[in-house]
Parts: sequence; structure tokens; C-alpha cells
Amino acid sequence: MYYNFGINKILEIIKIISGTEKQQFSLDDQEVLQKYNTYLEKNSVFDTPITWGDIKIIDLNELKTIALDFYTNKHKFFKENSPIVQQKIQSGSFHTALSELRLDNIKLYNLSKFIIRTILINQLREYTNGTTVETIGLANFDFKDNFNNEDFKELLVHQLTHMILFLDNANNKHVIDNCEETMLEVGLRYKLGGTMFPAYICFHSYLVAVEVLSHRRHLNNIDIATNCHGSTMRILTMSNHFGSAINNNLNLFTDYGRTIIAKGMSIISEITKEFNLQ
Repeated sequence: MYYNFGINKILEIIKIISGTEKQQFSLDDQEVLQKYNTYLEKNSVFDTPITWGDIKIIDLNELKTIALDFYTNKHKFFKENSPIVQQKIQSGSFHTALSELRLDNIKLYNLSKFIIRTILINQLREYTNGTTVETIGLANFDFKDNFNNEDFKELLVHQLTHMILFLDNANNKHVIDNCEETMLEVGLRYKLGGTMFPAYICFHSYLVAVEVLSHRRHLNNIDIATNCHGSTMRILTMSNHFGSAINNNLNLFTDYGRTIIAKGMSIISEITKEFNLQ
């Protein structure tokens, strides 16, 4: 949501979530970071104090040391990493990708480093729910053997979008109460079966598309096709499906949620016209 909300709005969200009394602060403010860490320790899956500064990159075995209950409940969905992925973890390849993101967009990098405290790099055996309100701060990357640094950076943007939306939703509801699970016809395959998606997943998925496309636009890299998200036209097609489903069911969303949707649709329209993506 860096591109949709802008950094100032996100700092307001952090201010509310962390409970800081500071009127102004930056993302390198250690006092505010500690308050945010405390929020995660109380509300997310972490069951040990978050004492590290930079993003921690781990595999499933290391997950036990910081989120044992989550590991116990979810380990069956994961498999052993391939030698290719395990070697990338051990060689520091993913830290190199983070350094590249810092060069690409330092504000986005600093925001990612603040919000995402740990990245779990572990291949899945079967689909689990991904990022949820209970896993804020813990990004789970099902990193395939053919994925590269561009995939890593886009997955980071993807996961960051979910987390900021969950943090924002804690105080400003996006979907009307009891409508989050209302199923909407999208016309795309849902991983749990069928072509209907819960309203809140439609909302999140649409905005993930907005953020990934905005990131490519920022990098002047609109022609890229990553392994994880595919081509820009593929993302645009999927966003149109989710956007149509949302537009047909705007009554399920709060006034505030509709303003976020409208901004996202405006960004998609701008990108479509700017790059002649028809």
C-alpha cells in the first residue's frame, strides 16, 4: 500500500497501532519500532521477543525458535526446501535482493524493514492461508526453484500490501461487518476450489495487483514478467476480474473501503493509459 496510501498515511497507521504519543517520527525511530514489535508480540504469531533490527530471513526449522505455536499448527503444509532454495538462504542471496530493493526505492525498503520483521523462505506442500491478520510481521514466501531476485522483491511488495491493509483495518474497517466472507464471483480459479472468492480476499487481491503494477511503473520496468506474478498484462487481466467483482458488490464495503478501491482503480487506469495496455 506504499503506492496507494503514500508514506505519510502509513506513518499515521503505525502511530495508531504502536500507541506512540509522538506527533512526528521516522521509520528509523527505535522507540516507535519497539512499540510496534510489542504490538506484534501481543497480536501476531511471534511467541518470543522481537529483538532483531533488520529483516530476519529463516527457513521452517528456524521458525520454531520465534513462533513455535505457529510452526506446530502449520508445519504440515510445508515441505523440505530444495537444495537450490536452501543454498540461496545459506549464501545470503536474499539479503542481496533486499540490498537491491534499497537501491530501487529506499523509502519502500525502509517501510518493508519496519513492517516485516521476518521472512520465512520455505516451499509449500499444499496451500495454506498465506498472510493473515494473525501473521502480520511474518512474511511467508513459497519460493520456487526458478524464482530470482525480482521475484523476491515483488513477493515482498505483495506481502507488505497485505500487512498494511490488516494494520489499517484494525481501526478503519474496509468491509462491512459480517460481510468479509461473502463469496463473490470473480471468474478466476480459487486455490480452495471454484471461482468465487471472499469479499476481503477480492479487496486484498485487487490492491496487491495495484501495488505490484505501481512498483513496476516506478522502476520503469512495466515489460517485466516475473515467475511469481507473470506479465503485466496477466496482472492487469486478473485485476480487472477482481475489480469487476468488487464494483458489482460495492455495498459490501465501507465508505472508507470504497475510497481505497477508487484510488486503486484510478491508479490502474493511469497505468493502462500511460503504457497503452489495452
